[in-house]
Formats: sequence, C-alpha cells, structure tokens
Amino acid sequence: MQPHLPPLNVENVLKEQTFFKLPQASLNLKVNGTVRAEVVDVLPSGSVLVRINGQELEIRTEIPLQKDTTLLLKVLGMPGSEKAIKLQLLEILDTKKEKVEKKLQSLDLTKDLQFALRIALGSKDDKTMQVLLQKGLNEQLQRMNKEIIQTLKPQSFVSLSSSQDVKMLIAQAKELIEAGAKNELSEVLRTIKELPQLKNADTPLLRFIVRANDAQTLVQRFEQINDIFLPAEQLERMEGEDLQQLIFNSGTFLEKKLDTIVKQFALLQNVQEELELKDPKEIKEYLLNATILDEKIKSIFKDAKGESLQTLLKQALQTLHTKAEETITHDLKALMAQMRESLGDDQKVSMLYNHLQNFQLYSLVSGMIYAYLPVVWQDLNEGSLRIWADKQHYFCQIELNFEDIGKAQANLLMIHNSLKVEFFIEDTLFREILKEGLAELKEDLKDFEDVFVTFVSQGNEKKRYTTTGGVDISV
Repeated sequence: MQPHLPPLNVENVLKEQTFFKLPQASLNLKVNGTVRAEVVDVLPSGSVLVRINGQELEIRTEIPLQKDTTLLLKVLGMPGSEKAIKLQLLEILDTKKEKVEKKLQSLDLTKDLQFALRIALGSKDDKTMQVLLQKGLNEQLQRMNKEIIQTLKPQSFVSLSSSQDVKMLIAQAKELIEAGAKNELSEVLRTIKELPQLKNADTPLLRFIVRANDAQTLVQRFEQINDIFLPAEQLERMEGEDLQQLIFNSGTFLEKKLDTIVKQFALLQNVQEELELKDPKEIKEYLLNATILDEKIKSIFKDAKGESLQTLLKQALQTLHTKAEETITHDLKALMAQMRESLGDDQKVSMLYNHLQNFQLYSLVSGMIYAYLPVVWQDLNEGSLRIWADKQHYFCQIELNFEDIGKAQANLLMIHNSLKVEFFIEDTLFREILKEGLAELKEDLKDFEDVFVTFVSQGNEKKRYTTTGGVDISV
C-alpha cells in the first residue's frame, strides 16, 4: 500500500461539516474549488483513511464514515497562510449512484435500453433519470413507437376485417364450429387462407392468423386481434371507463392484472379448504371485507339467495377463471407473447415484445404510464397523448401527424377552474376551420370559470414528465 500522511486533527464545526488542515502543495488543489475523496478504510483507532488525487491521508473525525463511500470536499484557504488549506465536507456521495450513472453513461441505448431501464429501476432517483434523458431516452421511446406501427401495420388488418367477404367467411366458420361440421370447416379454412390479403400476408398480425392449424383457432385469433385493434372512429363512442380499459389493455399492466387475479384465486382456495372448520357466516363476512377481492366477486356472496357457501365459492372461482381468460385475450402484450410463440422464426415480433417490456420498465422507473395504444387511424402517421397532474395543475398535450394535413397539436392547461387551450395547426385550411368552430368549443367548455383559447404559429417542444401521475400514450 502507498504510504499515507500522518493523522490530521479534525474539527467538527457543524454536524454536516468537517474541516481539516493539510499542506496545499502536496495535493495540488485550488482554493475555492471542489475535490472528491474516496474513503479507503476505517481504521481500528477510529481514524479514516481517504485517498485524494492519488495520495492517501489518515484523518480523525467524529462523523461516522463508511468504507467505499465518496466525499465531496470544498477547498478553502487558511487566513495568514499561503501554503496551507482546509477542506470542508460538503456531501457524502452515494457510491452506488456514482457507479450507476457511470454505467448508464457508457451504455448505447439503441442496444441496451432494457438493461439501462433495469439499472435505473434499481436506483429510482431523479439523477439517474436525468442521465437517461440526456442519453436520448425520449428519442429511443419514440423510435420504438414508430417501429411498432411500421412492423405491425395494423391498417392491413383493419382493411381485412372490414371486407364483406371476410366477415361472411368468419360468420360461416363460427356457425360450422357450433354445428361440429368438420368437413365443411376444412373447406372454409382453405378459402379464408386463399384470400389475397392472407395468401400474401406480409405483416405479423396477418401471418399469425394464417399460421392457425384449424378453423376454430383461426377464428379465435381473428376475433382477438379485432377486439384489440380499434378503428379511431370507435373512440368517439367510448366512455371514460372504456378509454381507461383500453389503456389497461395496452400491455403495460398485464402482469399487475394477472397478479391481482392470482391473489384472489389463492384467497378463495384457502377459504374453500377451511370451509368445514369455520362458521359460514364468519367466512362470508371475511370475504365481503377482503380488500383484495374486486366488487364483482364480492357481489356473488352479497347477492346470494340461499345457495351454499361451497356453491358460491365455485361460482367465484369460475368467474375469476373467465376474467383471467379475458385478460389474456384482450391484452396487447399477451397477444405479442402468443405471436412470438407461433411465429418463432420472426425476429421482429420478439423485438415488438421487448418494446412493450421497455414501456413497462419506463413506467416503473418514471412513475408515469407509458403505453402504445392499438388505435388505428387510417390517415395518421403517428400520434401521442401526454397527461400530467399535480395538486393544482392538470396538463394535457395531444400531438397528431397526419399524412395529408401535417402536424396538429393541442395543449390544455387547467389551473383550479380555469382552462387554457393552445393550438398549433400546420395546415392553413384546417386551422381556419377550427377557428370557425371556436364559439361552439367555448360553449362546450362553459362549465369552466375562465377559458382562454389561442393559436400559435409554431409547435411547442416535446415535453416529457417523469413525475408520478403522468400518462404518455402513443398511437
């Protein structure tokens, strides 16, 4: 080990600060600058061995320091002396955070985004997020959105599903499945697969349908995709709860939803096993007060009309089983998992699955909800919806990029009962049409105390929020 300087006297001036004196020349430090010191060891005598600019110093201090931590010190001059200085302890740095930041700085996000997000998730601090944002995290997430759209090409499925021939064949197949007519089903299956859109399938969604070995599987896959990918026109008819469900089915919440179902399964099965050991009334009261059970399950016991508790438990378990099937059927990430298994030779599907995992990780790291919504808008190249809220403000930013009229952006800021709406519309004609409808818009917003609507000539810079309560959705 390199020889170190003899112990230095340490003076505790404040609880958060330590001063000690040492020769300036030996360490080549600048007055009023800062320097980092590594705690090399804590000695049996109570002294601490630190390393500054390659030199090891032994110091005595009452402030507890730990090995392998880093100290941030400020260099101060000594009155009446040009050769002596003193160091003031500004902060005890977290070595783990330093290592995390250095590791993130060295990563290529294009290749290692998921790895970087997992590192950030383990750290969970603003500094780590800042490093990731500086490295181009926003750009990577936007790139993934574009890759999902360009690879899946959901418009091709919407075109297929809107075909009258396809609708007729799917309906015919469902009738034959119900009737158990196997020979006729085989013929319908061949006819469907010979359709031009499916015979020359060039997208993962269409190939997933074509790979079905039997008519029943083909119909199930067709209806599953049809339920998940919605034409934009349906958004106009959706209530708030429907939109919320659409976000929940985006893949970001899949494991959370399944975990909730599994926990309810476990609780009901445990109750079923102890049914003969406890009073039925006591069990029923316990189930009605169980916070883990959702209201639909509780209603089975609450609205019971003379059925035995054993019968009610079986009914509740069957309801959960159905809910688990529906969760898997309607969730985008679950669909990607099934496609990855069916199209094992398709690397693009694996890439899409990893993108959805990255959205989940980013949501955990940032405290936001980040998701791709499978809404198909025929003339839309890309779009995003960002919502952020705190105790006093609500902010919503909608960005749309159309093929024919270019970019359209709306920013909505609500403070208490006042609303500010700001539009940026690239197309002149579209902008004038919106302006003509301002009176109608203000009438729709009459419940607000004050409403301010403005048009701006240039779109705002894209904003990202990393605080709890945010939602970032792309379509």
